Formats: sequence, C-alpha cells, structure tokens
Amino acid sequence: MITPRLSTTLFLITPLKTSASVLKSSYTDILEVAGIVPDVLPSFAGTMLGLQFPGLPNTISVGAGLSVEQVAEAPAFYMTDVITNGQRGDYVVIIADPDAPTPQDRSFANIRHLVAPNMKIDSLGKLVNSTPALWDYVSPAPPDGSAPHRYTVLVYQQPPGFVEAATTLINNTNYIEWSLDDFASTTGLEEPVAGTFFLTGSNETAAHSVSGVDAAFASSGIVPDLIPFFSSSALLDISYPSTAGNGSFIVNAGMNLTVEQIAAEPEYLLTYEAVDSTGSFVLLMLDPDAPTPSNNSVANVVHLLAHGLHPSSDLNVYAPLKNTTPALADYYPPTPPSGSAPHRYTILLYAEPEGFAEKAEGLVPADRISFNLTDFVAKTGLGAPLAGNFFYSGQNITIS
Repeated sequence: MITPRLSTTLFLITPLKTSASVLKSSYTDILEVAGIVPDVLPSFAGTMLGLQFPGLPNTISVGAGLSVEQVAEAPAFYMTDVITNGQRGDYVVIIADPDAPTPQDRSFANIRHLVAPNMKIDSLGKLVNSTPALWDYVSPAPPDGSAPHRYTVLVYQQPPGFVEAATTLINNTNYIEWSLDDFASTTGLEEPVAGTFFLTGSNETAAHSVSGVDAAFASSGIVPDLIPFFSSSALLDISYPSTAGNGSFIVNAGMNLTVEQIAAEPEYLLTYEAVDSTGSFVLLMLDPDAPTPSNNSVANVVHLLAHGLHPSSDLNVYAPLKNTTPALADYYPPTPPSGSAPHRYTILLYAEPEGFAEKAEGLVPADRISFNLTDFVAKTGLGAPLAGNFFYSGQNITIS
C-alpha cells in the first residue's frame, strides 16, 4: 500500500520573449530553476543575452535546445538592454559547461569553451571583437548518450588589467575542471551584466526539442504501453534539486536517475508556442512498470495528480507551473523494488476540461495502484496530452 506524502510545494510558470522587456526577476527565475544559479553563479542580477549561431535565422531563446551541428561555430552576442540603459565600455564573454562529462556526473566541471575580452557594443547592441580571444571557441561535444549540457554564456564588464591577469591564468590552468569562481575573483570580474544558456545533447533523442521528446517516448515503448500515441505541442521540463551540485538540474526525456535524486518534489516547467496558456492544466505522474517492467501487474501507479496549474507571468520559456488548488494525489517519491529493472516514470500534461476535479473524484484508487489511464481520460474528458517527459529509475541504476 502506498501512503501519500503531504506536499507543500507549489507549481510555478512563466512565458518568455527574446526581448529587453523581460523582467530581471523573471529572467533570474529561469536561471535558478535551471540550476545555473547556484551551480555556475552564486547569484544573477543581469539581463538577457541574445545569441545567434551561424545558419540560424534568429537569436535563440534562453535554454533553447540545439544540435551539435548547430553550435559548431561561435555565435554572435547581443545586449540590447545595455544599449537601452546607456552602459558602455569593454566587455568579457565567457562560455562554460558545468555538466561535464554528464549532467549526472559533473566531475570535470567546468569546461572552458570561450574567453573573449575587449568586446565592444555596436549601434545594434552586438558585441564585436577588437582583439583575438584569449581562449578560442571550443565547439560543444557532449559524450555519446549524454543528456543535454547547460552551456552557459556570461558577459562581464571588463576591469583594468584583465587581459594580462587572464592570460597568465589561462596559460597555467587546464580547460577541464576550470574554476570560474577563482578565475573571476583573480582577474577582478564582478557579477555578470548579462547571460543565457543553451542545451546541447549527443543525439536527437537527447535534444531538448518537441521532436526529441516524441522520439524518446516512441523508442522507450511508452507509446503504446501507456498511451496509444504522443505528439507533443510544448516542452514539459522537470527540475529536481541537484545531488551533483548545489542547484537544480533539468531532467531530459529518458534520463537515468537514482532514487535519491528524485526523492524531493520537483518543479514543472513549460516551454510553449501554440499551447493556450490562458487555461489551466492537469499533471499526471505514473509508473507503468510496477512492480517490475517484466511483471507490471499493478500498473499504473499514481505518483502525482495535480490540477488547476497556471502560467504565473508572461514568459513562455521554462515557465514554472503554479497551482492554487490542492493536488488530488500529492507527490509520492518513486521507490522501485530492489532487483527490479529501471522503471519508466512518466509525466503527462493535459489541458484541464471543465468540471475536471468533480469528475476525477474517486477515480484514483486509495492505494494508487492499478490506475486505468484510458478509463480516467474518458471519464474526465481529458484529451490527448499536450506535453510530457519521463525518466528511468531503479535501486542500482547507472547514471553515467
């Protein structure tokens, strides 16, 4: 019998525009839920940084999922907020990877991917080199099978004597296991004035994209084992507190996670374009592999059923989902039995139909096992899921 655990966590959300109109507090929230703060930086009070990679028509949004091929060459950097605020001077651009060799094993963090000083802003807000980089752009190349890395791009006001101090440090330190904190303090860099990050994995199913998630659902057998088909129209991210760092980490579809990593309730983040964000959402977390994948006689187990989820601001990237109504089934941490192969813990997001809570009453078994998703969807009026995610977990799972 599964005993529900009372949850006090609220669900957070925000829509994002790639413009100077994004509030600093909202932008900082994105970096916090993605774990950039504090994994890379202790805090962030800067503005959004625009990136445009060669071959892409526009600047990318914060946290965009890009392929290895798309990020093979260095991007252009844009700081339109600085133009608006009238700030001038020289700037330093740094790119670092805090997720090496993988997001679950950060023993090589940080990897130094770029250190470019003497950057000046032109009339369009573009940062332009006036001298060569101290450390040329190193193309991201996460190891085979790795989930996406959070390649973090930061812009600092350049202090006097930076080039001399930085040159000595770069010549005498390895680009692997590089301490950004030590580098910043030794060279006199203060807090960054702008920043962003992008996600790059090793292959399509590791891509942070709708097509990548859809492919992962198909290759894992979730389609058709749990749902008959899946064609997502938005990205649903899960942000768990990190056990490999001090912040959070974003779960990529199909990632292996330990029981310890998923013990605390995560935040749920929505990135969308076509989804109607004015309505409310229903979130389900299920285990279709109970008690074991080879004997799923009590599938599905309900690990969460929440409704009344709403966007909390006007951002549409990594929008933390927030609800003001109690969950119908509070988050229960996955605890697959010893000896079992990894389970596919699956999270599905639906548009909430009218009268959902009343129709759902009594449809979740008290012990949460043998939950019939098909019957539940039919009786409550849920349509096809708008977005989803999943991860594998087991008692002795390998995470690297």
